[in-house]
Amino acid sequence: LPPQGVGLVRVAQSLSAVMNVIVQAVDTFIPIRAAIVFSEKGTFQLKKYLLGVTAKALIPFVIFVLVVSVFSEKLVVMLFGASYAEAGNVLILYSFVVVFGFCGLGVAY
Repeated sequence: LPPQGVGLVRVAQSLSAVMNVIVQAVDTFIPIRAAIVFSEKGTFQLKKYLLGVTAKALIPFVIFVLVVSVFSEKLVVMLFGASYAEAGNVLILYSFVVVFGFCGLGVAY
């Protein structure tokens, strides 16, 4: 990628990093609770618990994607300046990548 392309990706990563707080919280608390559910109630309840938690945790991600989809260019210009306005489209794509990555966590457990 040319330097400008790398800059656009970095802008998208910086704005999407806000969602890492939720990912880290899920990574910290779900395995402990999942182990308790599995030991007390078995595999079926574990799957039910993981699906429920993943669905609830997806709510902030969906809100994030909606906000980014509507205001991506304005967010980028406001935070990084007009020279990075092109990063709006990259930010929209990257926000979907973050959501799909989070969905992979539920499958990984």
